[in-house]
Amino acid sequence: MKDNYITVAVHGCVRKVTLDEIVYLARDGRKLRLMTDMGEIEFYEKLENVLHVLDERFYPCLKGCYVNLEKISCMDEQQMFFENGASYALGRENFVRTKQKYYHFLKANERREKKSADLRRFWI
Repeated sequence: MKDNYITVAVHGCVRKVTLDEIVYLARDGRKLRLMTDMGEIEFYEKLENVLHVLDERFYPCLKGCYVNLEKISCMDEQQMFFENGASYALGRENFVRTKQKYYHFLKANERREKKSADLRRFWI
């Protein structure tokens, strides 16, 4: 079974951060920076040690930065804007590539939701 959380140890406090809470995670030197729905958490960990936990929602928009596509509310003018009010700027090529991935992700979810609604209507 695949874990659906990342274990975080900061200043003697240990907690788990579920994938649903994570907006993006980025390597920052020797630290890993998690932007969550509630704010930012920085702790010492290698990005490579948490990659196995991430699922298809997470996209590598930069080397060392993975964004949760479900948490993006808008992409415009080389910036990603998130549901929690945070934003993240990208260079032109990375922005275009990430925007295309985000578009296809939304379209796939749209088709999946329509199919699910059709099946519910069939069984009711």
